[in-house]
Amino acid sequence: MFDLEKDAPIYGALASYARSKQASFHTPGHKNYRFSGDFFGIYPFDATEISCTDELYSPEGCIAEAEAKATELFGSYHTFFSAGGASQCVKAALAEFAGEKVIFDRNIHFSAAAAVAFYGIDTVFVCGKNDAKTSLPMPPTAEDIRSAIEKDPDAKAVFLTSPNYFGISADCLAIRKLCDEKNITFIDDNSHGTHYCFCPEMRNSPYDGHHAHVVIDSAHKTLPVMTGGAFLHYNKEISLETVRRRMMAAGSTSPSFPILASLDHGRAVCACDGEKIYSVCCKKIKDLKKKLMLNGFTVADGTNTDPLRLAVYFGEKCEDTAKKLEKNNIYPEMTSSGFIVFIITPFNSNEDLELLEKTLLSFEAVEIVENFNSGFELPPKKMNIRDAFFAEREAVEPLISEGRISAEMISFHHPPCVPLALPGEVITHDLALFMSENGYGKVEVVVESNY
Repeated sequence: MFDLEKDAPIYGALASYARSKQASFHTPGHKNYRFSGDFFGIYPFDATEISCTDELYSPEGCIAEAEAKATELFGSYHTFFSAGGASQCVKAALAEFAGEKVIFDRNIHFSAAAAVAFYGIDTVFVCGKNDAKTSLPMPPTAEDIRSAIEKDPDAKAVFLTSPNYFGISADCLAIRKLCDEKNITFIDDNSHGTHYCFCPEMRNSPYDGHHAHVVIDSAHKTLPVMTGGAFLHYNKEISLETVRRRMMAAGSTSPSFPILASLDHGRAVCACDGEKIYSVCCKKIKDLKKKLMLNGFTVADGTNTDPLRLAVYFGEKCEDTAKKLEKNNIYPEMTSSGFIVFIITPFNSNEDLELLEKTLLSFEAVEIVENFNSGFELPPKKMNIRDAFFAEREAVEPLISEGRISAEMISFHHPPCVPLALPGEVITHDLALFMSENGYGKVEVVVESNY
């Protein structure tokens, strides 16, 4: 077992700060006041940039030490800490390609679309096929990426989301080799796959996102880290000062120190016991998947599937089933494409898993409908994302939006899954009808005088 204050240096610095009972004449304004209530116990750890706590964007003390430990654990050229989530990391990583052309998997997070708008990136989109068994969206293959590069040889980077929200991963090793061959940068938004480094069947497999030149880990999703804790890994030589400037521009200059400390602590837990605890958890989930499949349920599974992710098909009964789960105090990650998705980690109790298993098996298995997730053709592009994103906009009813240019990233699910339309794309008849029938609400479109 590790020594918390020694092996997690940011936590150690904050623990020492909290014990010091200092007279605080700096931010934050609560001054570590002991308000009544359990929540306020964290206030003594809520520090700012002073000599004993270090500075995130020019670290020389405990943050520098913590990043060095993370760099060693993940085997990167350098690992940076973020208290602004993976969104801050996505924007910082893409800042390198301002004004350049980048090939994107269509399955991108809103933060990537925002980065494209902010930095004026020229986009090329690649769509993966749907899985033959589940119809779930698959990441692009290496051959898909090769074709895109051949069509747009001036592209400077490839940006993928792998694993995707359903836990399905691309062959990152093959894509890295291809990008090395073409001398372009491979960025993987590995937000849902931080734990792959600690799961024996995924670590160093072709599906491990850490093969990429730049890796974004939303650590709080599957590690014992507070919401907002993320890593940005560079597996290529880079100016540390340049990346820190980009991180500062993409996030707050007042980062949350409790989040940074929990990120440091989560790293220390995984350095000490990660492989053991994640291996045990993967075995439990594998057994649960087998039980569900033996009882007729369709479950996303395969060698390229996240061992911590459970995606169970309920088709048109999906939303009703999710409501029933919540009544039983079970809260899934999301519902999308007929599947209910659960993220399970070693920090779920045995009681949690027993309740989930018992409840799921109490439902009737739903037979999967062929082409249930056939989706839509990519909408035609009429404006670039930047121009549409910053254009004057108006909100209209879905049926009125047909033929108009979207000013927003249209997606039904949060966290956002594959966008149905991005800023600058024309809203088709099928999409307008789909939004109307599914209660999307008003759509933000570009005012016509802007194009």
